Amino acid sequence: MQFNVKTILLTVLASGCLSIASSTVVFSETFSAGGAHWPMFSTSGTVVDTSTTGQSFNLTSKGTSLGVFRLKTQGMPANIFPDTFSYSITIKSFASTKSRPFVGLGFNVGEDLGGYYFYIDASQTATLSRFQNAHVGYKALAFLPNSGLTTAVNTLTICKRGKLINAYCNSKFVASVTDSAYIPADIALIISDSAKASIDDISVTNTFDATPADTTVLQTFTGPTLSNWYTHITPSRNVYTPGKLTTTNLEPASGVSPTSEYTYANGNFKNASYKAIVKRSGGSNASAEYGISLLVINQTPSMGYQYKTLSFVINSLSQYGIIIPDATSFTLSTSSIIPQPIHGGTFYDTLIVNKIGDRYQFLVNNVVLGETAIPSSFVPNAAGIVVSAGSTVEISYFLAATNLSNGVRSLSHYNQARMINQGILPQAFDIRGRAVSMPKSSHISGVLIKQSNTLSTKRSGLLINLR
Repeated sequence: MQFNVKTILLTVLASGCLSIASSTVVFSETFSAGGAHWPMFSTSGTVVDTSTTGQSFNLTSKGTSLGVFRLKTQGMPANIFPDTFSYSITIKSFASTKSRPFVGLGFNVGEDLGGYYFYIDASQTATLSRFQNAHVGYKALAFLPNSGLTTAVNTLTICKRGKLINAYCNSKFVASVTDSAYIPADIALIISDSAKASIDDISVTNTFDATPADTTVLQTFTGPTLSNWYTHITPSRNVYTPGKLTTTNLEPASGVSPTSEYTYANGNFKNASYKAIVKRSGGSNASAEYGISLLVINQTPSMGYQYKTLSFVINSLSQYGIIIPDATSFTLSTSSIIPQPIHGGTFYDTLIVNKIGDRYQFLVNNVVLGETAIPSSFVPNAAGIVVSAGSTVEISYFLAATNLSNGVRSLSHYNQARMINQGILPQAFDIRGRAVSMPKSSHISGVLIKQSNTLSTKRSGLLINLR
């Protein structure tokens, strides 16, 4: 165990809290003295076997109650843990005989073990909570299904300054909360009953990143297993094969209200735009919607969780809709553009939600279909795909990033359009006005576009579809 050892220049902190900064390591643990510095808080039902292997602390919980190991700071400098710090641990292995075990870290932990705890479970979910004392008075501050966790090694990091707490999993920013229930105190390790874990690389520095980077999620579905992508859909109806994720949302039983299913990743998406490539491949309801969904996941006063969503959806009838937060209903529309820009099932459709200032712009196959203002309170902390009841959807690509190369600058640049009827045209002209020959049986359809004066160059023309 070491503390107040040196000042170093960090080029990459494993936690992802900062890129380049001068940092003081205020505490690190190598377990050279075994687990002597980590006495366990004992309550009725708490039985945890401990051992060390190299620089790893091995915990095996055999009881029926939570195990908390609070660092013994006797002999250390006073106020060793400052109000501004980053605390990181690496969980090298994790297993359990129960369905929802967890293991993680604690900070600002007092004598009665009241404080904050950040932990993960076997379902790839991370939770940031506060406990009034031990496991009493539990309150979740952030519930984070799929936080970039793996089934092997995971690094958890907390960056805290005053009331602000930022949480990271494997260098990925997953949550930011503001809370002041507990004053600076000690750090701890936590493990649930019937769980087994191995922990190492424990360190605390005096650094903090006040502006976590925007999260970038690129899911191409090309790996041997699906990772960084969460769904609570029954596995038999959520099938991953390299190249695509096929999601089925069945029609509910008679008398049961249909629900939408979400497949998503967590992160900081305040400034993000989104792109997805999807295709409806089956289902009993041709009008069932599917598409991109942005989510704000919050805790309710009753300790449950609520989802606010902003979604851009299509269906196999070539209709589209924009669902805004707190809306009680929405309308599906059919584009007046001929040919229809939405394939709706035969081929993959490319959907884009493009953030432009305080507005979202919505495109299908690079055709702008609408815009909406972004509510000031709507800051997504999750993003992914929504599938309504009665539909099977294939997802082959998903991107959330601050810049998308194929977004259109503004809907106002395309402010006049009228539909022309299909017909037979014996002669046509190219873009330079030159006559070109066409078979007499050729059918055309399209949209007459007049570009607005907001651009320096004014052009008009006919977008033609030959068949």
